[in-house]
Amino acid sequence: MKAIAKKENIVSFSVPYPADKYDALKFYVEEKGGSIEDCMAESLEDWYRRKVPSGIRKYLDAKYEK
Repeated sequence: MKAIAKKENIVSFSVPYPADKYDALKFYVEEKGGSIEDCMAESLEDWYRRKVPSGIRKYLDAKYEK
């Protein structure tokens, strides 16, 4: 996963999700040495790459590389 640049604005959000499913997912992910937050960040990054046009991604990448 790509590291977040220091200048990027970070947004936190929450979504409703059944507690039983969350507990099962957390157990499985932690058993494998990961975290829910890392999994979510990876999923959002994949979704971002699929949904946001490449021109906008290139612009944002250049903006944060300066």
